[in-house]
Amino acid sequence: MLFSQIFKAHIRMEDLMARFGGDEFVILLDQNESKSREILERTKGQVQRLIDLDFSGLKKPLSFSYGIFEIGSDQKKDIKTLINFVDRKMYEMKEGKREVNG
Repeated sequence: MLFSQIFKAHIRMEDLMARFGGDEFVILLDQNESKSREILERTKGQVQRLIDLDFSGLKKPLSFSYGIFEIGSDQKKDIKTLINFVDRKMYEMKEGKREVNG
């Protein structure tokens, strides 16, 4: 719950955030790639400062991985293709512990 509240504080009313399944969320931002990355990194920093996971007394800050895909007005892609692409980018980020975009 706190995770989604932190996100909602960083996105605008016209942006969309929805739980996609389990621990995955889809966030649609009407921003370019660099602005989206800035928003996500700022949010990630706040999540890491405010949410700790407790593993048998060992506290670790919560983090998250993300994938970004910028859609131009001339591009026509169906939502399933877009989500699959961003999902792959997010897993690449998880595996490499780095930001990945398309």
